[in-house]
Amino acid sequence: MANLERTLFNILHPKEEDRYQSFFKKDLWSIDEFGALICGLDPTRLEEIRNEEALTHTLEEEQKATNAVRITKQFLTDFIETFKENPLATKFIGDDFYLSSGRYIRWIVEKNIKMSGRFLKSLPLNLLELIEAFSPVNTNLRNANIYTSKYHRAKLEVHVIALLRRIAPKKTHHVQIYNDPSIQNVLHSFKSCPNGRKWYQKKYVIQDWITPLNKNCPRGRPPKKST
Repeated sequence: MANLERTLFNILHPKEEDRYQSFFKKDLWSIDEFGALICGLDPTRLEEIRNEEALTHTLEEEQKATNAVRITKQFLTDFIETFKENPLATKFIGDDFYLSSGRYIRWIVEKNIKMSGRFLKSLPLNLLELIEAFSPVNTNLRNANIYTSKYHRAKLEVHVIALLRRIAPKKTHHVQIYNDPSIQNVLHSFKSCPNGRKWYQKKYVIQDWITPLNKNCPRGRPPKKST
């Protein structure tokens, strides 16, 4: 009997973590739910804080709520412009409208919106895969002409990211990445391009393509053998 009562109590009064995680089982999110989730805030708490119904809330929750409102306003501005000719993109439920979680994920990636660690850790595999699919690198690989600099940069970035993941948590200098055989193989493949045997200077590749990806480059000069 005690176990049954405990189960009923947990259903009627779920913990904050359980409430937060429950939203990731839904296919549709409201705008407010999305804003709260990406900021790592339980959407029910956002509603309470906004309506001044929360008897107590921490400074951290208040900051998350402020960020959630800012993000929802930004999303709505973009949404009105992008989807105004496609009203079927939304699903109205009561006085609110809902969008698929995948549509929100696409907007996040395309607009380079910062995601909280809690949000990222809670995403199911299918949404994590969407983040990778919608990333600028993969978009360029799908859509850019294979003989253009946009495509070449995207292709090289994929290999640089893969290299950094292989050696993590070890840090490496930009020039060491450039000289890695896997990176050199990709660069040499660009020499066969029909538009004038396109080739990229070492300084350009390191500064423009590798440096932005290698955020944890060690200080000081790289080992002489890598130069």
